[in-house]
Amino acid sequence: MAVALSRKLGRQVKEALKTVEVFINSTQPTQDSTNWDKIRVKFNELNMNLNEIIKKLDQDIATDGRGGDDNVKTSGVIADYRMFMTRVSKNRNPSALRELATLYYSMPDSLFLGVGTPNSDLYPFESVLVNLKDGTTLEMSGERLKMVLSYLPSAGYGPLQTLFKDFQDKFHGLQDWDVKDVLVTSGAQEGTALTINMLLGLGDPLLVQNPVYPGFAEIIRPMEVDAIPVNVDGDGMIPEHLIQVLEERSNLRDKAMPKAIYINPTASNPTGTLLTDDRKKQIYRIAQQYDLIILEDDPYYFVHFRDRDPVSFLSMDTDHRVIRFDSFSKTLSAGLRLGYVTAPKPFIDRINLHMQVTTMHASGISQLVIHELLLQWGYELVPCFSFYINSVCFSS
Repeated sequence: MAVALSRKLGRQVKEALKTVEVFINSTQPTQDSTNWDKIRVKFNELNMNLNEIIKKLDQDIATDGRGGDDNVKTSGVIADYRMFMTRVSKNRNPSALRELATLYYSMPDSLFLGVGTPNSDLYPFESVLVNLKDGTTLEMSGERLKMVLSYLPSAGYGPLQTLFKDFQDKFHGLQDWDVKDVLVTSGAQEGTALTINMLLGLGDPLLVQNPVYPGFAEIIRPMEVDAIPVNVDGDGMIPEHLIQVLEERSNLRDKAMPKAIYINPTASNPTGTLLTDDRKKQIYRIAQQYDLIILEDDPYYFVHFRDRDPVSFLSMDTDHRVIRFDSFSKTLSAGLRLGYVTAPKPFIDRINLHMQVTTMHASGISQLVIHELLLQWGYELVPCFSFYINSVCFSS
């Protein structure tokens, strides 16, 4: 970790030196130019020495703490997530009304006069019945229905959040929920948009697969994001090209290094490629080396037509540098608009604060319907998905 932090500090110093260099080269001495020439010489020596230090640190990181090919764990755990956040994101504070709504949610028998929540007894809905194609009926009524018809915490319906954590543990390996958390969103698209606004300012650089998902391109285009393309082939993003792009970028003295990489690993849109498990391990190592946040946008995870589920970036995230976006739009219903973000808590907190002043929370009815359906299916989620997917494929 010390090596990774030292390398990042070295790059920050190098960025500062660029400003000094511009000043030196653009300023004309008013008196004897001899001392000014000496300053230029010393500056160039300092810059060259710093480049050598950064190069040495990069080499140290490349060989630090790695065993065999299956070992992706290193000592590169992120010490301060705030250095990845924009000034706008860091300036966000909790919404007083939203915090009160969360408190009210945890104390349903209390009477709060300042939240603006209508009397749930006045709602015209008595129950909601959902008939499934297998003949099962989901009935939602009583206090559960009243709860989701009212304002929910921005992070989501509590029982559904718990269920999502269980699913992540089941499909992506046991997660450290003391460090990470989940947040329910209106589809994966909202999660990616809020995350980009947390990480990137106007004109900031971002690594993206080429070609990139058109919907994501529309998120970053108005922000004038400096999208750095990384080539793909039949096996997904090419790690060797990613390294080449990063090395070339590090040699551009007037360009900032990217702090995140966006990847659509399963049935990638628009190419349909599936990023191989081996390449994911290579890319994760590169992210460790260059201190990158991995944005794993994976709405097609359960639609892969393989004998086993793919290995996700989340499942190998020893450094807590992955922000994962899941969705039910490709498996249950696009119109329910429900997805969720899994990420380190500092990131979830910032996204939560943004949601508090925008959508406030995902649809309560959608959250309850998904919760009841997943309780009904349990961990047989994948076979159920496969049954309906295969039915559609073979009937068309």
